[in-house]
Amino acid sequence: MARPAHQPGASEIGRAPLLELDPELGNGLPEEERERARVLVVQPAVIAPGPWEETFNGFALLVIEGLLVRETAVGGRLLPQMLGAGDVLETWPEPEGVLGAEVSTTVAEQATLVALDGRFLTAAGRWPTLMVEVQRRLAMQAHRLAVQGAICQLARVELRVLALLWHLAERWGRVGREGVVLPVKLTHETLGRFVGARRPSVTLAMGQLADEGLVTRRDDGAWVLPPRSQDVLAGWLGVPQDGPVDWSFALRLRRDPPDRARSRL
Repeated sequence: MARPAHQPGASEIGRAPLLELDPELGNGLPEEERERARVLVVQPAVIAPGPWEETFNGFALLVIEGLLVRETAVGGRLLPQMLGAGDVLETWPEPEGVLGAEVSTTVAEQATLVALDGRFLTAAGRWPTLMVEVQRRLAMQAHRLAVQGAICQLARVELRVLALLWHLAERWGRVGREGVVLPVKLTHETLGRFVGARRPSVTLAMGQLADEGLVTRRDDGAWVLPPRSQDVLAGWLGVPQDGPVDWSFALRLRRDPPDRARSRL
C-alpha cells in the first residue's frame, strides 16, 4: 500500500475506504457504483505542523484535512499556494532550467494525507470519474493560483490585500453575523508574501482598511470581511454589481498616499 514516506512528525491512522474519507471524490458515480468503489481502501498519514519534505509513494497526495502552504521561490521572491481539504498535492519535479525555482512545503495546521498511487489508477480505470474529479480539482487549484498571481499585479497594496482576503474567503471563509469570517491565521508578513509586498507596507494597508471598516481582526486571529467591503472591492476593480457600490473608499485611495495610513493591528 503506497503512503506518504515516513519522516519525523508523521504518524498513521486506521485504514479506510477512500470514498469514506473524501465522499465528493465519487460525485460522478451512481450509488451502486459508489458502493463497489469502496473496495479502494487507503492508509492515511497524519503530518504534524512544521516544514515538510514532500517524500511519498505515488503520483500525488490527497489532502483529507488540515492546511498546507507550498511556496515557489525565484530570486528570493515567493509565491505561496494554500492547500486544504480536497486539494491535490502533486509530486514536484526537481528544479531545472535557467531560473531553478525552489519549492518548499509547510504544514500550517496538522494535516491528514492520502497517497494516490497505482491502486488508485487501477480503480480509475474502472471508474474514470475518479480521475476526472482529481483533474477538475487540479484545474481549480491552478485557476486560484493564477488569480492570486493577478492580484499581485494590482497597483495598490491596500487593493491587493483586500482582494486577496476575499479570494481566500471564497475557498476558506464561513458566513458569520458580522460578515465572512476567514479563520486562517495570517500575519502581516504572511499576507505580504501572498501579495508581493513587504510587511511594513501591509501593516500600513491593513491600518487604512481597518480605518474604513472594511476588514477587522478577531482576538483569535481570524479576519472578518463585512459585506460592504465586497461592494467596495467590486467597485474599485470595476466589477458590475446588482446593488449600489460605495466609491468613497476607492476615491480616497486614489487621493491619499499609503504612508498616511494608520495601523490598528
